[in-house]
Amino acid sequence: MVSSQGEIPTTYRREAPTMKLRNLIIAGAIAGSALTGLSMLGGNAEVSREANQKYAETCIRILNSDVIKGKPSACGKVNLQALPEEKQAEFATAEAKYKKEKAEADAKQKAKQEAERKAAAAAQAKFEAEGWFELSKGIYGRWCTNTCNKAEVIGNSSYWLMEVWAKDRAAGDIYAQINIMQNGVVTGWTNDTAFLDKGQRGVLTFQKYGLSNGAAYQAQLTKFNARGSW
Repeated sequence: MVSSQGEIPTTYRREAPTMKLRNLIIAGAIAGSALTGLSMLGGNAEVSREANQKYAETCIRILNSDVIKGKPSACGKVNLQALPEEKQAEFATAEAKYKKEKAEADAKQKAKQEAERKAAAAAQAKFEAEGWFELSKGIYGRWCTNTCNKAEVIGNSSYWLMEVWAKDRAAGDIYAQINIMQNGVVTGWTNDTAFLDKGQRGVLTFQKYGLSNGAAYQAQLTKFNARGSW
């Protein structure tokens, strides 16, 4: 309130310095916060530089090792531009060494895989050329004469011979049966049994009982059971 003489009442004159003091305190607090913030930023920057240096050193050490174990994750965290020049050069040298060795290792692995593929293809071609066919999963057979491994029946015209190979698994007890065919007509049947462990070969002998002209007859496999374990 203003008095009739135009003077400011005493109560208002006392408040003015108090408001100025408050403003100074607030301004000081803001300035202090700013300084604290700058200090924290400086600390974080220092921590970041130290971390970057450690990432770079870890990456360089692993890339320079004699055993290729893949590029470490630390390499992806390196800020190359923030490193000293000499450390940048060291990093570049280690990375170049790693890329060169990896390319050589990849080329060797590719060549090895290609060689293995060719060897497998050649073995399969030979396998098929020898007349093998699958009788049951992992077990193969072929009709044969002098290629079988049972000497007492080699070349004997009174038998049909089938060699069986338990190539990939044990065959165990084997039962096989054939129809005897003449001009597409079934005229009889016969069977044979065997036992084979994994990797073993054996011969099934199907006798041509009382046939007047064995050459005019054909054998047709109708049953093949192998009860071996996988």
